[in-house]
Amino acid sequence: MVPSCSRRPVTSTLVILLLVVNTTSCGLFDAVSNEPTAPLQVELLTGPESPTNETAAKFEFQCIEAEACEFTCRLNDEDAEACLSPVEYMELDDGNHQFEVVADVKGESESAIWEWTIDTVAPSVIELEGPRQYTNQRAATFSFDCSKEDCRFDCRLDDEELKECESGITYTDLDDDSYRFSVRAEDGLGNVGPTETLEWMVNSQISTVTGGAPVTFVIDANELCPAEDPDCVAPETSPAPADVALTPYESSVFVDLLELFYDVEDIEDGLLELEITSIDYEVVDNNSTFFIPELTLYVGPMGSEDIEDDDVIPLAVLPPVSAGTEPQGQADIQESNRRSATDLFKALEFSLLVFTQPIVKEGQPMPPSGAVEYDVIFNMEITTGPTED
Repeated sequence: MVPSCSRRPVTSTLVILLLVVNTTSCGLFDAVSNEPTAPLQVELLTGPESPTNETAAKFEFQCIEAEACEFTCRLNDEDAEACLSPVEYMELDDGNHQFEVVADVKGESESAIWEWTIDTVAPSVIELEGPRQYTNQRAATFSFDCSKEDCRFDCRLDDEELKECESGITYTDLDDDSYRFSVRAEDGLGNVGPTETLEWMVNSQISTVTGGAPVTFVIDANELCPAEDPDCVAPETSPAPADVALTPYESSVFVDLLELFYDVEDIEDGLLELEITSIDYEVVDNNSTFFIPELTLYVGPMGSEDIEDDDVIPLAVLPPVSAGTEPQGQADIQESNRRSATDLFKALEFSLLVFTQPIVKEGQPMPPSGAVEYDVIFNMEITTGPTED
């Protein structure tokens, strides 16, 4: 009996059995018995693991219970092409990929898809922390993390062999000497990242003290005029009809750390490290009638008098101060410039430059009057001891 969903099969006059293809949705039928055969299937036998760091991919595939299949293959969004098993692709990029193979038998087709991800990006060691660069401590602990998930680490001290390790590794009983710690990360696919190092020196004669370098400056209304009125002349005060920008305020103060820290032993001949830990500020005696927006502290070599001078860098920002208020707190240090400022301070003298542009707010007396005094303290840790020379 012929299935109702198909055309009548074509039979051969030869005394052999032929398999003919019915192109309707009922699949394949035997030419003699008209009984349906197994539906056309295509099977992907092998392909890459996912994820993988291999940039080549090889696929093997076959038709199941069907002969004389014709195949077309396509990688990602490329055009499909005739192919035979196996198919191999080389030099693939990182990312998600899809391989599709289509089997065709006289108009009837089936497909199979293989999806995988390539990741050849090496992990990085991040947030590496250890002992101070100069210390009298004979134990050293290191913490670190990985830029990717599921990492393992290898560590070594000086020229020892790399050994698997974890964050928190500690070395003890260190002698007076210089040391180097190295660590690298490897992800679950075998991608190995670059080696990161920390160097430090242990010496029993090294000492670290803390101290503060105070600096005071005053912003006086007598030095401020409207930007469009440099003479700042008015017979009497009157409310400002709108916000008025005053002359930008810029001043420089020379700071001599050797004078401030004269009692620190070996600070001049044995200075090893000087670290800026924080910057405190306090506004005192504010009887001004003007508003100070953000105030920027710049530092530069001794003798710098302008924020545009060579090697002058912005170090910290103080928040706005309203007329008559006296806030205090810590300045917001620009981390990207902290190291450069520290190197300047190691010369034991530097210039502090202050910049802001005060404003007379709408309704406040114009011209401005009064003054604002700032007390700023640069908090530092100073390390002294035998120099490497």
